Amino acid sequence: MQTKTKTTIVSMLTVLSLLFFSDVLAQENAAPEARVETEVVATVEIYNSQIVSQEKNDLKIAFDFYNKEKNQSDVRYAIDLVKKFDGGQELIDEYVFSEKLSLGEGEMIRKEVEYVAPAYLNGRYDLWLVAKNSAGLSLAMSSVGEVDLEGKNDFVEMVNSSCRLKKEGMTAGRKLERSIEVDEKEPLFVSCDVVNNFDFAVELVPNFSTYAGSSLGEAVGDGIGKKIILGAGEKKNVDFALPVKDVAGMYQVIVGLERDGIEVSNKGRFVYSVKGKLAAIQNVRVDKDYYAQGEKAKASLFWMRFFPSMDNGEEELEPEQIFKKMVEAGSVPQIDIFGEILITDSKGAECSDKVRNLLGKNNADIGVDIRSDCVDPNITATLVAADGSVLDSKKFQFESKGGIKEAKESQGPGSLVDTANNKNGKLSAPRNIFAAFFILIFCVTLAVAYFKKKRINHLSIYVGLVIGLGFVLIAGSQAKAVTFYVNGTYGSLLYTINLNKSFYNPGEQVNITSSVFNTDPPSGVKHAWVSANIIGPIDGTANTKWSPGPSYGYGVFVYGQQTVGFPTMSFVAPASDGNYNATARAYWDLYDYWGPALGTVSIPYTVGYASCALPWGGTIAHGAWVTAYSASSVVCGSTCASVSQTRTCNNGVLSGTYTNQNCSVAACPVYACTGEAPVNSSLCAGDDTGLTADAPRTVVDSCTAPTKCEYTCNAGYEQSGNLCMLTPPPTFCGNGIVEPGEQCDGGFDNGNCPSVCSNSCTTNSCSGMGAGDWREVAP
Repeated sequence: MQTKTKTTIVSMLTVLSLLFFSDVLAQENAAPEARVETEVVATVEIYNSQIVSQEKNDLKIAFDFYNKEKNQSDVRYAIDLVKKFDGGQELIDEYVFSEKLSLGEGEMIRKEVEYVAPAYLNGRYDLWLVAKNSAGLSLAMSSVGEVDLEGKNDFVEMVNSSCRLKKEGMTAGRKLERSIEVDEKEPLFVSCDVVNNFDFAVELVPNFSTYAGSSLGEAVGDGIGKKIILGAGEKKNVDFALPVKDVAGMYQVIVGLERDGIEVSNKGRFVYSVKGKLAAIQNVRVDKDYYAQGEKAKASLFWMRFFPSMDNGEEELEPEQIFKKMVEAGSVPQIDIFGEILITDSKGAECSDKVRNLLGKNNADIGVDIRSDCVDPNITATLVAADGSVLDSKKFQFESKGGIKEAKESQGPGSLVDTANNKNGKLSAPRNIFAAFFILIFCVTLAVAYFKKKRINHLSIYVGLVIGLGFVLIAGSQAKAVTFYVNGTYGSLLYTINLNKSFYNPGEQVNITSSVFNTDPPSGVKHAWVSANIIGPIDGTANTKWSPGPSYGYGVFVYGQQTVGFPTMSFVAPASDGNYNATARAYWDLYDYWGPALGTVSIPYTVGYASCALPWGGTIAHGAWVTAYSASSVVCGSTCASVSQTRTCNNGVLSGTYTNQNCSVAACPVYACTGEAPVNSSLCAGDDTGLTADAPRTVVDSCTAPTKCEYTCNAGYEQSGNLCMLTPPPTFCGNGIVEPGEQCDGGFDNGNCPSVCSNSCTTNSCSGMGAGDWREVAP
């Protein structure tokens, strides 16, 4: 929104101050003019997030992605595990999925993922889904629920609250809620308390992973540090030398401790900026996911201009000192910055010429003429200074969901049919279903008084641990989110405002939560707060809530490149069914040195849809779904998927009939050979495996299939029932052994001799009366 003239501003303030700022009029001094711009820059949402199953620390999680407006690429997502404590919360673990999504306008995609929490964790934790792009822009956030973990706490703990960032020459260093700014390759250190919870000594190696912007950004380096030795149960303060990049921008370094190549610690997350970044691209959305020759593409480029660095290496400055320095330094320098857009297809062929526009607003729509059919368009966005130097450049890859792809296959080039919805098995909502959602209200005003200095309510919700536009603490399965910026003379703040659901029962609690990200370099700071009202405009009545304090005079200090989550504002939903708007207003200022910049957004919600009771207890909201089973267990060889059913809640009615919450596969029985193994025998090959029932051990003359547990007698033994007996000694007669059935003749074995030598013949000779009349003689 353009800056108003003094006459217009004064006229507006006369009305707005009566409506909204009656409590400000008692202040003494008028504030300087504020240039204010507010615009929505993302509409990605996460629906129906839920834990499908949990086996110890192994969880399966299901959820839906939905994108309301325009086409959004570079959607990255992660599972965050959070621990609550008195006065705040801490990010304990984060798993970033490698998948990158491209969402069309009105498209919904259902996902089911697996998350394995660290095995050593013990206690109750909150599970969150978070979506950002590679620039760290917050896109969506949803509470999955609480999980109980039963590890033994056998790990090495990095005590994040004790950590301090230090440059050379610093003594105390800076807390993690304050980032630090360095020159290229300037040495940077972190000092942290580390506790060995093992009952034995450990030798540890720090492992560093560096990401551009946030942990969901591009990986830009890794490395290892010097060895650390801790005795059993020992607590020690250790220093890490962080790797520092040589390119201007913000970086997050994630540090873990490894023992014998296995990570045995929680993570430390440290943020620093390399000086020199003047502007950065935050997001690019486009009006279509494919283009035909002759069309004009519209790319919405969202970028931020950075306040110049004032970091001179001081240990810590009080916020008021920083405010004063910022005002003395003047407003954000308005150097000319140009935005360039080039569109190529998936094969790298150019679909357009490069278009360059002089940028004014932080969110600029740039028209691009398409010179050839373009499937799976890649948008390369570049920020260029007047002297031609490149300030930032990013590529955004979009996936064509049908559209020109199918049209070209069926009708040939040039005959285009828009079939972009409902492709690839994904659920795609009609583009006008949510036309009434996310009504954007632009409000331009200027405060007319300074604020009295009040004690600041410092918050520790994810401070210093979540980078970019990270945590927006919400609850419920269908979160409604709007990400927008509030721009002023001394820079900008990015806000994300959230409702925990879209649908409420009459009288149900409505939770509105929010976060704010300061685009200043780490040397900057702003004073920020929000207010909200779930029905009607913000009018100063008791129904208006403020976060973090009871009036706008209370706020939080938001240091440069830092995200702060505000406390939840809770309301009671109206008693009558109908469609309503929750109105949120975001403010920031330089405390007593510069008056507020402010912006207002409205988020629609509906009252009247009933939740559904679950057969095993508890409820789910309208539109949510669960997986149920017809049996609590299945036999060996079967799968639980064969007895599963998706049950969806529709205004109090739960579809389906299955009633079991969980299902398990029965263990397969183990069969074996029974009885003692016969002595002097050998088991037939493979006869003790693959049994379908217990079988007795049996002596046989030869192995037979498929009979199991058969044994054959060893050499020198012969079968006698189920035993192996020693073979009897041979009979000798004359010149050799007489085989069974042979006869003796003149002392020699002869097959024609009529007298058979029996087992009693042991004299090795035979005697007789003559040929044909031989007989066996005893010894």
